[in-house]
Amino acid sequence: MMLTRHVLAASLLFAVACGGTAIVDPDDGAGGTGTGTAAGTGSGTASGTGSGTAGGTGTGGPALCAVLEEDYLLAIEAARSCDPFIDLEECTEIVPERLRCPCGGIAINPGNEEAVDDLATTASQWFDAGCSENVLCPDIECEPATGGSCQPAPDGMSGICETLF
Repeated sequence: MMLTRHVLAASLLFAVACGGTAIVDPDDGAGGTGTGTAAGTGSGTASGTGSGTAGGTGTGGPALCAVLEEDYLLAIEAARSCDPFIDLEECTEIVPERLRCPCGGIAINPGNEEAVDDLATTASQWFDAGCSENVLCPDIECEPATGGSCQPAPDGMSGICETLF
């Protein structure tokens, strides 16, 4: 019974963190109502109403992995933000440009601490969910990134890290 409560609590926290709401009865493990989009791990019985999805058993599944991969790409875009009008090298860190089959890397600005933290957290969640298991990547040679340079964005007011090879 204690393990079931921990699984239910973890599922509840994950659903709420993803912008959804959940009502859980710890006595029978049944899910209540749900809104938004939520993915979960663990086992038990879940039901939902409204426009949401509920995850079942397993360690993540393709839907969760796809969400995490998209979150990672969004965090990369935020981490690439820089200021081309200052005399400071900002684009100094190289990270994988994607979670699935990375190749070469991409330059980011480590000064964007929140975005860099999001990258690390999302990558950790992706690996913890088993998303890297059974991934077949093409056997291609990748040119490694050697650094980055802050270039003006099309708006002329901001900048973006461009990767150097």
